[in-house]
Amino acid sequence: MLSAARLIDSEIQTRDHVPVRICDVIFNDRTWDVVRLVVQFVDGPDRQERPIPSEALLPPETAGGPPSLDVTAEGVLRTLSLGTTSAVSEMRTTPSEMFRWEGRLGVGVPAPGWSAKRSDEQWAASKGIETGHGLLRSSREVIGYQMSVSQEDEGACVSDLLLVPAPWRVAGFVIDGQPEGKTEVAVDRICRISWADHSVLVEAS
Repeated sequence: MLSAARLIDSEIQTRDHVPVRICDVIFNDRTWDVVRLVVQFVDGPDRQERPIPSEALLPPETAGGPPSLDVTAEGVLRTLSLGTTSAVSEMRTTPSEMFRWEGRLGVGVPAPGWSAKRSDEQWAASKGIETGHGLLRSSREVIGYQMSVSQEDEGACVSDLLLVPAPWRVAGFVIDGQPEGKTEVAVDRICRISWADHSVLVEAS
């Protein structure tokens, strides 16, 4: 398994050896599938963040070294930036809007007009967003959320997400701040993620 925390902000190379930085890992909180990576070029004039399919990321054992992209730099450039509205318009009009602020993903600041009393699903419904198949989440955003089973767990927080490659999905959360140190929680124990409260609720074992 790979660490999302280590993957984010790491530099990898395209198929034609152009360095890009991984800015974020976007996953579905119902299926736990990693649906996109957000990348940007390390060098050159174009530094816009661009979403690419998760299957473009080759895991270390496939790449024969560190992870790499099975796409050329030109292929990345053909992906519209997150500031545009055509091919990636869904990134603005689907649940990903819940973790968007000033055009960036995963900053962790509630959007204007957000009511903390509304659940993520209620917010999505108010926007006409279908939530039956899960909501998109930013790994950069979720790392740092409070993890709790009850009020006694307020000190614990998400320090990492564990990713299973090819096909990419989230397998578990790494929790830090508990007396026993870092522990892992499988995704089948996750009850809900709350953007408004910056928290992850776990079912009692």
